[in-house]
Amino acid sequence: MVIIELVQQLESASGDILGSLRMLEGLDKQRFTDLIGVVDRCAKQFEDRKELPKEIGGIFFDIYPAIVSASYLYPKEITAQIQEAAEKLADHIRSVFCT
Repeated sequence: MVIIELVQQLESASGDILGSLRMLEGLDKQRFTDLIGVVDRCAKQFEDRKELPKEIGGIFFDIYPAIVSASYLYPKEITAQIQEAAEKLADHIRSVFCT
């Protein structure tokens, strides 16, 4: 049951970030922080396992390119900020799952 809840939370948090970017609302820092929090909860849940459920892996696989793609909807300065946030998210995911 915990895994289903984590998948739902991760889908919701990533959808919130992408939705706000695609609706030209910019990068919502609170939503970004919430997404990092869900990533951390996933890391804690799976810290003793060598694999992730494919639903979670799929979200992790898709989130970076989706954020970068949405960043091109913005002026150059904002694009750079959004891409930097995408890099931070990807680095964070790698740091908690690939060590």
